Amino acid sequence: VSSVGGMVDSFEARVGLRGPFLNTKRPSQLRLDVKNNTLESQVAGEYKLLEGCDGALGSLHRRYMSGGEVFLFLDPSRTGRGENDSYVIARYHYRLSCNESRDFILRFPPGWRPSKDNETVKCSFFPHQPVPGSGMRVAVESCILSSISRPLTSVDSCSFATSIIKCIVPIDHGATGSMVLVDRKTGMRLNIGPDWISLDLKRARSTMQSLSWFTQRLELPELVQVWTVCEAPKDPCNKCAPPLPRNVWVRRLKQRGKNMVETVIPMEDPVDAARFEHDVKAAPQPFLVDLRRHGAEDKIEFRISVNLASLYHQVHSLLPFHKEAGRTQFTWRVTTFDPSADLETSVERLIRAPQDYTLRSNRGEPSANQPPHIKLPLRPEQLRSLQWMIQREAADPSINPPFTEEEVVEGSLRDIGWRVEGRLERKVQVRGGIVADQVGYGKTALALGLIDHAASLRASSSSSRRNEDGPPGPPTLIDGRIQCHATLIIVPAHLMKQWPRELEKFLGKRYNTLVVNSLTNLMKAKISDILACDIIICSVNVPKGPKYLMNMAQFAGVAHRLPLKGRLFSVVYREKIEAMKARAERFVSGEPDSLKQIYEEILHDWNHEDHIVMDTRTKQQVYKGKTTDLPDAGGVDDDDEDEVEDDDQDDTDDETPKSGKRKHVGKGKGKTSASKKDDAMRDIWNLKTARKWRDVIGAPLELFHFDRIIIDEFTFVQDVAVKRMVLIEGLASSNRWCMSATPDRSHFDKIQKGMACWVHSHLGVDDLQLTNDDMNAEMLLYFRTTHSQAWHARRKGVAQSFLDLCVRQNMPELDEIPLVEHMVEVTLSPAERLIYLELDHYLQSLDMKWKRSKRKKQQKDKDEGDDEDDEVVEEPEQDEGDAKKGKKKGTKSDREVRQQAVLQSSLSGQEALLKCCSFSDGTSLDDLVRIRGEQMLKCVAELQRIIRQARANHTSLLASNTEYQEESKAPISQLHFEVWNNQVSKANTGSGPSSRPRGDVDEEETTSGRGTGDGIGDVEAATQIREMLKLVMAEKVERVTVPRSADKLEKFREDMKTEVTELRKLVKELVSRVRSQRFIRYVCELHAAPSASRRCRACNKDVPVSDQAVFSCCGHSGCMSCLAKSAEMQECLEPGCGMLCRAASVASASSLISNKKNEAVTGSKVQQVLGMLHSIPESEFVVLFVQFPDLVLHVQQALNDGGFPSVALKGTALQMGKQLDTFLDSTGTKDQPRLLILEMGNEKSSGLNLTKANHVIFFHSLHEDDPQRYKANEEQAIGRIKRYGQLLTCHLWRFLATGTIDEEIYQ
Repeated sequence: VSSVGGMVDSFEARVGLRGPFLNTKRPSQLRLDVKNNTLESQVAGEYKLLEGCDGALGSLHRRYMSGGEVFLFLDPSRTGRGENDSYVIARYHYRLSCNESRDFILRFPPGWRPSKDNETVKCSFFPHQPVPGSGMRVAVESCILSSISRPLTSVDSCSFATSIIKCIVPIDHGATGSMVLVDRKTGMRLNIGPDWISLDLKRARSTMQSLSWFTQRLELPELVQVWTVCEAPKDPCNKCAPPLPRNVWVRRLKQRGKNMVETVIPMEDPVDAARFEHDVKAAPQPFLVDLRRHGAEDKIEFRISVNLASLYHQVHSLLPFHKEAGRTQFTWRVTTFDPSADLETSVERLIRAPQDYTLRSNRGEPSANQPPHIKLPLRPEQLRSLQWMIQREAADPSINPPFTEEEVVEGSLRDIGWRVEGRLERKVQVRGGIVADQVGYGKTALALGLIDHAASLRASSSSSRRNEDGPPGPPTLIDGRIQCHATLIIVPAHLMKQWPRELEKFLGKRYNTLVVNSLTNLMKAKISDILACDIIICSVNVPKGPKYLMNMAQFAGVAHRLPLKGRLFSVVYREKIEAMKARAERFVSGEPDSLKQIYEEILHDWNHEDHIVMDTRTKQQVYKGKTTDLPDAGGVDDDDEDEVEDDDQDDTDDETPKSGKRKHVGKGKGKTSASKKDDAMRDIWNLKTARKWRDVIGAPLELFHFDRIIIDEFTFVQDVAVKRMVLIEGLASSNRWCMSATPDRSHFDKIQKGMACWVHSHLGVDDLQLTNDDMNAEMLLYFRTTHSQAWHARRKGVAQSFLDLCVRQNMPELDEIPLVEHMVEVTLSPAERLIYLELDHYLQSLDMKWKRSKRKKQQKDKDEGDDEDDEVVEEPEQDEGDAKKGKKKGTKSDREVRQQAVLQSSLSGQEALLKCCSFSDGTSLDDLVRIRGEQMLKCVAELQRIIRQARANHTSLLASNTEYQEESKAPISQLHFEVWNNQVSKANTGSGPSSRPRGDVDEEETTSGRGTGDGIGDVEAATQIREMLKLVMAEKVERVTVPRSADKLEKFREDMKTEVTELRKLVKELVSRVRSQRFIRYVCELHAAPSASRRCRACNKDVPVSDQAVFSCCGHSGCMSCLAKSAEMQECLEPGCGMLCRAASVASASSLISNKKNEAVTGSKVQQVLGMLHSIPESEFVVLFVQFPDLVLHVQQALNDGGFPSVALKGTALQMGKQLDTFLDSTGTKDQPRLLILEMGNEKSSGLNLTKANHVIFFHSLHEDDPQRYKANEEQAIGRIKRYGQLLTCHLWRFLATGTIDEEIYQ
């Protein structure tokens, strides 16, 4: 063994062990030379250390060879001393189970470890060659291999398997005369006789490994390595693919605030769950391995078979139903793979590396003719895109090629390295696609051109689809819905005025258009009005609103409210859709009095009482029957105009407050169940008075089958379950288009859930991941389902083929519009820098995490309708009894209050830091010194008060209670006050070294400090506390009355214990304040004498300012190198300071010095933005982007106060429309706004045409984990002004706070 690579840190040194392991090294690469011709080809070669991979003590080495990989690693035993463990060379390195042994090629002697020295080692090897009389061995050269002679073309039943390979192996069984295989793991004995014996591949892994001496030498026949078409069985099989257990919906009561709330949760039916678990575990395996004795000779017959029927049944259960799908085709094959390399599949599934997906453009493709009625001609590149869209809507497969959907299931024989794959394919006609053209390309004009082209074709092929002179003909039902030739355009609420303006600009008033801003507009429209429309422009907030969903549920035949989120919404909404189809067939049947009968059915369902039974086992109310029979869990009775409010208004779950009578959640808080029944009896659809079904008003959009649906900016509703369900499954059309300039294509799941499902395409089953919503059955599937790297790679190919067929992204030619970028560096004031560093180092000490408690999300649009509750920091409330007694739990410092405020409104530490460096409350450095000095005095006064009170109680009890007196005479006193007093009185004052080594740390001292041995951990604070204690103890004691009864005396002693606990808390608080004041004092000294040198306590040298640094956590300073060494040891360089210092707590002196003399009232960044705004010409307008909603309000107020009027886009669709008009109609005079504030990364910042402005300001860097989303959001923001129609030079302004996370994110 020789070392041929460089030396790296040993495992012990990497994990931080000291003593003999400090700075120890090991070779990064080894070379093995074997003095054995038999083993030379298997073992000899160079082995590279994979120190970050699997293997005990990071010992895994890998050698590449033509037949696979060979590994060198430490193979420890489960018991015994570590020095007795040996290194081995083997073909696999996974961890062994209990009682399982490893088949190695070579084993090193116990205690041998790699070193830099060249050495000769005598090893033992496993004999794979036949040795007579030494047990069961095989002569490999005499094996007889046979395989199938023709491809398999059909499968019959999953109870039978098809043999793909057989071999006859001669066995030398010695003198015993019997053939027995013993599983080394289970101890099971297999007597090999004339009948076939099937190996349980789940439990007999060791048996397969014991046969590896010939199975690994088997060659897979080429005949089965190619895809072979099979005639698959027609009937599904619950044995191979058992269905998930049925869910029972259970209502639970829980306390929320002062009210009891009801929530409906799913629970698996126990009978179905037991059946499911049994069927999953008993499902047929894809591979079968059989053994039997071959005749009377000393040979065994070995057979490997594949269960093709089971593969088909499994893959068939994964492919969802599609009405446009063609005939399916099932194919299969068997391939080889490397088991050791495939072990990393689970890591790949959990940690997804970004994948390289590409989008095609229409460059070089044919162009379409100009739409006949377009007013503004489309550009040549737009005509090419239009031609592609026209072809995508064709029903002819020769013009619109179908997309091939596929699902693949696989099974493996890991010990041999074989994998069987079953693939099910079908061709699906996808009419529509994803228009992903870049910002400014003109996607709106493309959509209007497509509508005009399709309308002209329909008009030319038919005289008219509407007959104005005679009565309309009978309606056509498509898939149970009323056919409507209109195009339904779903747009974000803030674009509800822009789309009608663009429609009039390009097509005038030629087409009959219905604009649905709110539910009120829809409720006024008759069915005849909708059928007569050519274009319907609808806000995205209308079909997902709570009142709309309530009306839709009533109209479908069930009056109870739909839940607004979760698994229950999906189940109930699908049932409502099916009921809606049945309603449509009766609706248009033309039967007399059918409308009145439908209304009577709605009333009957509304007043119908569900049968509720109490489950005696769970003590919960369980609802039997269909989920549509669930009782109403409270409705949202919003006003019609508020139907389009932000999604935080709709973020209610299936809960009902219970305080006496049932109340309904929402704005209509005063409405009872009776009043809601009255609402239904008002006949909001005119069913009782309408003469014809076309006169019914307020029909849900789910009732119709539109000719085309266009969803604008669809990427901003990806994570909202209600919107996705309604827009994808609820609304039906012949053609479906989605438009967004920034679709996410970073991972397969993003393409599957973010693009393909929107046009009803299936790319593959979701890669299972654990979520909080998962049922037990789904968790069972998660842990039993594993996928290979080949499976993931194939999915990537399917996703890319979908993108090539159904997605186009074109770049606008906007080079003639210049864009000038300005970088403005903002220097924080001393107080801002100090506050930022305190928050930064606090979060770094917590690894950017902190304790959080549940609350509803406050962000209105960032995560609209998200099902999960968010978390914020909450302070514990003071007990009411303690407040009455005058007991305090300590006072909050201004630092804590400020940090709590910013953390409470933030979803992450990065967000909190961005807010901290972007906006300030105007606190100056002098204010901080004054405020914290006052808080220090209050803390000292409170500590003195508690000491006096605790001393009085202790002295009074000691004088009157004999039992207490006996306890005080013990050798080691256990009286709480005396223990605390003795500890504090012996505090280290800095006159000598620390009272105990730095490494000896109590768990409770890690936050307050260590080194003084008293729980204080700070010399200055300990001196101050000891002097204060002497003064208090010298005062005269005021006796108190000690209770005599046992109960009251016990309560008295508990109060004394609580007082000592409060003393410890106040001491820690005082220590924290002393350290904070020391840090501020150092910053003040720096600004008073910025060029003065200071002496380092560690190296005793005078250090210039450029080399000075300070610990922000304790305020001790020194030279940068000494502080860095101390931070590496996680301790302070000051003797007696026990603060746990980290590298993140080191602040250089130069970073704390600021040239600013005056503190800005609203922060340095706001002041520089105001200066820039006042410097631009009065005729130019500005768009400012801020990411966080609460920061938007602060910035808007600060800019208004600074004399620059602004408008922030927020509120309902009506309100946002008015705000946008105010900005667009502004002339730039003194009182009219020239600045529009938008939220970056939000749907409100997308789609707007703001060529009126020519300045874009990024107030801070965008906090986005995904680099692709970061780039996409910036492109969206810049694209608001840099687009066709812009006549001025565009300017991009970035304001970055230097030395903060703001600058780090941008870099």
